Amino acid sequence: MEHFDAIVIGGGPAGLMAAGRAAEMGERVLLVEKNHSLGEKLLLAGKRRFSMTNAEPDMELFLSRYGENGRFLRDAFGCFGPAETVAFFNRNGIKTKVERGSRVFPEEGHKKTGAERIFDCLLLYCKKGNVRILRKSPVKAMKTKNGRIERVITGIEELSADRYILATGGKSYPKTGSTGDGYRFAAQAGHTIVEPTPAIVAARAHNGLCSFDNAVVTKGGVSLKEVESTTLRSKFCDNLYFAGEILDLNGPAGGFNLQICWSTGYVAGQSVARVN
Repeated sequence: MEHFDAIVIGGGPAGLMAAGRAAEMGERVLLVEKNHSLGEKLLLAGKRRFSMTNAEPDMELFLSRYGENGRFLRDAFGCFGPAETVAFFNRNGIKTKVERGSRVFPEEGHKKTGAERIFDCLLLYCKKGNVRILRKSPVKAMKTKNGRIERVITGIEELSADRYILATGGKSYPKTGSTGDGYRFAAQAGHTIVEPTPAIVAARAHNGLCSFDNAVVTKGGVSLKEVESTTLRSKFCDNLYFAGEILDLNGPAGGFNLQICWSTGYVAGQSVARVN
């Protein structure tokens, strides 16, 4: 059984950012994705123009857009907030512009969509750190012992690491692989799952009904009371971390939800490396 410093489960925006940051800090990282390709939900949502974050300068107002749970993000945003996110993508070749409502978009005028360019940027970030990527490898179970994750079991093999990051997303757009698997793994580790409900209906939904099939975002997820806000580490399993939509965090349209992914992914990736 091959062993890694860190295993990231889920190859969406949060998982890619987490894997890239951990590798950048010297960790030997494995990224495990259930689908044939990474970032499917990001690429699907980004077929039209989409905002990658929001440039609202007042942090208190920014946090208030997430409702009561926004307070949890104060530490993550203090480490890697909207300004740091824009700087990260600018530094990696993606120019941005701010439009109405302080929404930040990738600059136009390219053959690829903004989502495709952001995805390529994140993939290159992981490649620079020699992140190993396993595709078509759905995790079936996480085995715990004495308050620690010991290994994960996929359909074909067992994998082990010193630390694990769950970045499996929520339940919206299930055809992209967001089927709530991570909730089951988190519950097995002792976590409370706030009932997931669909939020933000896709613009193309004809009847306006909100279901997981046409929702862009999931409301609910792993209870924030059981996760350290400074590190994204589980309060029950000392080698388990969370990033992205799996957490009980969601905001309005306009770049707020992707910012959750960028910030929590970055902090989780950094945190698993700093344990050393």
